Amino acid sequence: LHGKLAVAGACALAAGELLGDKMRSAPDRTVPAGLAARLLTGFLAGSPLAHRRDRIAAGALGAAGAVAGGYVGLALRKRAMARYGQTPSGLVEDALALGATALIVGSARRR
Repeated sequence: LHGKLAVAGACALAAGELLGDKMRSAPDRTVPAGLAARLLTGFLAGSPLAHRRDRIAAGALGAAGAVAGGYVGLALRKRAMARYGQTPSGLVEDALALGATALIVGSARRR
């Protein structure tokens, strides 16, 4: 049950992110509240993918990756929005994020 609850919670958060990202009023992902959320969710996403003894390090890497990805993603997204608009660039960004997530989770499952 614990695993199913975690998956359901992660799916709900992901759906909220996907929907919220399309809103014109959505703040930049590099504002303090956005960075704090990225640190927390990056840690929570990274730590379960590792062996028990490596979970703190994996969580720290997940948090660091989430923050770095926020800055890189914002720069790329601003360029794409100027050329293609907000919604199309957001959909491409979401597809890339989902693909990367599938690769990471698939890799963790094979270990």
